[in-house]
Amino acid sequence: MAKKKSSPQTPESPHSTLKRQAPPLESVGVKTRKVAHHHMSLETLARVSNPVTPAIWVDTCTVAMRGDIPVAMIQFFHLLPEAAVEVARIQTSQDSIKAMINLFARLTDYYPARPAKHD
Repeated sequence: MAKKKSSPQTPESPHSTLKRQAPPLESVGVKTRKVAHHHMSLETLARVSNPVTPAIWVDTCTVAMRGDIPVAMIQFFHLLPEAAVEVARIQTSQDSIKAMINLFARLTDYYPARPAKHD
Protein backbone atom coordinates (compact mmCIF):
# COMPACT_ATOMS: atom_id res chain seq x y z
CA MET A 1 0.00 0.00 0.00
CA ALA A 2 1.44 3.35 -1.04
CA LYS A 3 1.96 5.96 1.58
CA LYS A 4 -0.24 9.01 1.08
CA LYS A 5 1.71 12.17 0.39
CA SER A 6 1.14 14.95 2.80
CA SER A 7 -0.43 17.94 1.17
CA PRO A 8 1.30 21.30 1.42
CA GLN A 9 -0.16 23.58 4.01
CA THR A 10 -2.81 25.82 2.62
CA PRO A 11 -2.43 29.51 3.30
CA GLU A 12 -4.57 30.94 6.02
CA SER A 13 -7.88 32.42 5.05
CA PRO A 14 -7.89 36.22 5.19
CA HIS A 15 -10.69 35.87 7.72
CA SER A 16 -8.54 33.80 10.06
CA THR A 17 -6.46 36.89 10.84
CA LEU A 18 -9.49 38.85 11.99
CA LYS A 19 -9.41 39.50 15.69
CA ARG A 20 -12.32 39.81 18.01
CA GLN A 21 -12.65 43.31 19.35
CA ALA A 22 -14.21 44.65 22.51
CA PRO A 23 -17.47 46.48 21.91
CA PRO A 24 -17.07 50.20 21.22
CA LEU A 25 -18.15 52.69 23.85
CA GLU A 26 -21.14 53.70 21.74
CA SER A 27 -22.79 52.00 18.79
CA VAL A 28 -25.31 53.25 16.30
CA GLY A 29 -27.53 52.02 13.56
CA VAL A 30 -30.30 49.53 13.28
CA LYS A 31 -29.91 47.27 16.29
CA THR A 32 -31.55 44.18 14.81
CA ARG A 33 -32.07 42.98 11.27
CA LYS A 34 -33.91 40.00 9.85
CA VAL A 35 -31.96 38.08 7.21
CA ALA A 36 -33.21 34.82 5.73
CA HIS A 37 -35.68 34.33 8.59
CA HIS A 38 -32.97 34.86 11.22
CA HIS A 39 -32.70 37.89 13.46
CA MET A 40 -29.26 39.44 13.80
CA SER A 41 -28.54 41.70 16.73
CA LEU A 42 -25.64 44.07 17.33
CA GLU A 43 -25.73 43.10 20.99
CA THR A 44 -25.45 39.34 20.38
CA LEU A 45 -23.12 39.14 17.36
CA ALA A 46 -19.35 38.97 17.78
CA ARG A 47 -17.69 42.20 16.69
CA VAL A 48 -14.75 41.63 14.40
CA SER A 49 -11.99 44.09 13.55
CA ASN A 50 -10.54 43.75 10.07
CA PRO A 51 -6.79 44.49 10.28
CA VAL A 52 -6.57 45.54 6.62
CA THR A 53 -9.21 48.26 6.86
CA PRO A 54 -7.27 51.52 6.92
CA ALA A 55 -7.92 54.37 9.29
CA ILE A 56 -8.53 57.47 7.18
CA TRP A 57 -8.63 61.20 7.86
CA VAL A 58 -11.67 63.03 6.56
CA ASP A 59 -12.33 66.75 6.46
CA THR A 60 -15.88 66.83 5.16
CA CYS A 61 -18.66 64.73 3.72
CA THR A 62 -21.66 64.90 1.44
CA VAL A 63 -24.92 63.06 1.98
CA ALA A 64 -27.33 62.15 -0.80
CA MET A 65 -30.78 60.93 0.24
CA ARG A 66 -32.93 58.90 -2.13
CA GLY A 67 -36.44 60.21 -2.48
CA ASP A 68 -38.08 56.95 -3.50
CA ILE A 69 -36.55 54.64 -0.88
CA PRO A 70 -35.13 55.42 2.60
CA VAL A 71 -31.46 55.04 1.65
CA ALA A 72 -28.58 57.50 2.01
CA MET A 73 -25.14 57.60 0.42
CA ILE A 74 -22.35 59.34 2.35
CA GLN A 75 -19.11 60.36 0.65
CA PHE A 76 -16.14 61.33 2.82
CA PHE A 77 -13.45 63.69 1.48
CA HIS A 78 -9.93 64.77 2.43
CA LEU A 79 -9.19 68.34 1.40
CA LEU A 80 -5.92 68.98 -0.42
CA PRO A 81 -4.78 72.25 -2.03
CA GLU A 82 -5.35 70.68 -5.46
CA ALA A 83 -8.70 68.98 -4.88
CA ALA A 84 -11.17 67.37 -2.50
CA VAL A 85 -10.28 63.67 -2.68
CA GLU A 86 -12.95 61.09 -1.93
CA VAL A 87 -11.58 58.58 0.58
CA ALA A 88 -14.67 56.51 1.40
CA ARG A 89 -18.25 56.00 0.26
CA ILE A 90 -20.94 54.18 2.21
CA GLN A 91 -24.62 53.49 1.81
CA THR A 92 -26.97 52.99 4.72
CA SER A 93 -30.57 53.45 5.75
CA GLN A 94 -31.98 56.83 6.71
CA ASP A 95 -32.78 55.33 10.14
CA SER A 96 -29.07 54.54 10.62
CA ILE A 97 -28.12 58.09 9.54
CA LYS A 98 -30.50 59.52 12.16
CA ALA A 99 -29.03 57.24 14.84
CA MET A 100 -25.48 58.32 13.89
CA ILE A 101 -26.44 62.01 14.02
CA ASN A 102 -27.98 61.49 17.47
CA LEU A 103 -24.83 59.72 18.66
CA PHE A 104 -22.51 62.44 17.31
CA ALA A 105 -24.68 65.15 18.89
CA ARG A 106 -24.68 63.39 22.26
CA LEU A 107 -20.92 62.67 22.23
CA THR A 108 -19.95 66.21 21.20
CA ASP A 109 -22.69 67.89 23.23
CA TYR A 110 -23.61 69.82 20.08
CA TYR A 111 -27.26 70.17 19.18
CA PRO A 112 -27.66 72.57 16.26
CA ALA A 113 -30.87 74.56 16.03
CA ARG A 114 -33.32 73.61 13.33
CA PRO A 115 -33.24 76.23 10.57
CA ALA A 116 -36.33 78.38 10.18
CA LYS A 117 -38.70 77.24 7.44
CA HIS A 118 -39.10 79.68 4.57
CA ASP A 119 -42.57 79.94 3.06
